[in-house]
Amino acid sequence: MHRSELIISQDKCNTFAALAGTAVESAPAAGAALALGWHMLYLHETDPWLEPGVDGHPEARPHGVPAQLDKRMWASSQVELFAPIRVGEQLTLLRQPPAVTLKQGASGALAFVNEVTQVRRGDTTLLSETKTLVYRSATRPQRAGGAPAGPVQVPAAVLQKTVNLNEVTLFRYSSVLGVAHRIHYDYPYATAHEGYPGLLIHGPLIIQLLLDLYRPTAAGERPVRYQARGIRPNFLGSALTLNMGFHAEQVVLWASDQDHQPTLLIHVSA
Repeated sequence: MHRSELIISQDKCNTFAALAGTAVESAPAAGAALALGWHMLYLHETDPWLEPGVDGHPEARPHGVPAQLDKRMWASSQVELFAPIRVGEQLTLLRQPPAVTLKQGASGALAFVNEVTQVRRGDTTLLSETKTLVYRSATRPQRAGGAPAGPVQVPAAVLQKTVNLNEVTLFRYSSVLGVAHRIHYDYPYATAHEGYPGLLIHGPLIIQLLLDLYRPTAAGERPVRYQARGIRPNFLGSALTLNMGFHAEQVVLWASDQDHQPTLLIHVSA
């Protein structure tokens, strides 16, 4: 278990609110509860001393990931918020060693990596996050950003918002997170090297924008959990629509593209 200090700085909140503009509510004030999902601004930073690979991520892979599986993508996150995280707090960050599972898919070998992180105030756990990453071969033939295997069911939308992002927004968000994955800001690399039709919008950014739709309806001090799953990438230059609906006892949030197809799905429950 790796332990480190975590400071919930006002500057990160202000910077994110400024770059997102009217897409989000204003940043929380000092001492206020951090908005749901905004913890990601503080948990993604890459160690600057690690040697970067071609894609901008650290060259070193988690122990157990084969060297030939050199393309890394976020797949899903499960988050439980037990108590508010407040702006200005000095907290403790605990990270478990990554758990690696190797699988053979229809189109090649895959490595799924689960990263479990806890945010604590003393002995009290405020938040727990399990993030799943997938590694695959960058040379594996595929149509980048292709459609999922089957249809994704979503409820009728009761609230929708279309947001317009640009290259500066993606570059600044990478800077706020402290990550350097080139598919988000280096157009020649994303298109010529990785085969995408354009720059990819960050998964965490889409999650934060979606959860902001839910924020006005949420009781900010209560425990809550959500599951987020990537379906297909969103590319800069194409429409990005944020949607909210309801299914049973859950709030369902999803992003959709210019073809009105779901690209990222979140289920929120108390």
